[in-house]
Amino acid sequence: METLASLFVKHTHTALAQYMVTATAEDPIQNNCLFGDVSASIDLVDSTNNITLYIHLLFPYQLVAEIYENIFGEVAPDELGEVSNEMVNIIAGNIKPELPKHSAEIFSQIHPAKQLPSEETEFLKFSLGFPKYLMKDAQELKLSDATIFDIVIPFVIGDEEITLIAAFQPSLA
Repeated sequence: METLASLFVKHTHTALAQYMVTATAEDPIQNNCLFGDVSASIDLVDSTNNITLYIHLLFPYQLVAEIYENIFGEVAPDELGEVSNEMVNIIAGNIKPELPKHSAEIFSQIHPAKQLPSEETEFLKFSLGFPKYLMKDAQELKLSDATIFDIVIPFVIGDEEITLIAAFQPSLA
């Protein structure tokens, strides 16, 4: 079975390829304070098991502008966020059906004191939220203190770098 990190790498490559972008995934890093000019995020929630997965993509502004220009021609600054939203939405939509295979791993990380809620091996069922973006020079993304475990993977594209963050935590009550 693929690891969670390798699933995120695979589906990030898929999302970027749809925009004719090739990237090299670096090894996952440990960092709870990351920067980007354009950030896109989406959440997946399993309300039955009180688990939320937040997926974030952080981009340099110039890279998003180049991606947009390569696909659509002249850059429309107010549309750049939509490109980043679409990429994070592709990643989430593609990974959602694969998360149940990792139910026991995710559940035991988020709720270590609880017994698995089912003898069934694939019991997590996530609902997909709506993507949202924020554009701001060198904005800082700090992972929530509620984050139990995260996967942070840089991707190199030419001279630029984007960062994928998958942050798992208990759902807010």
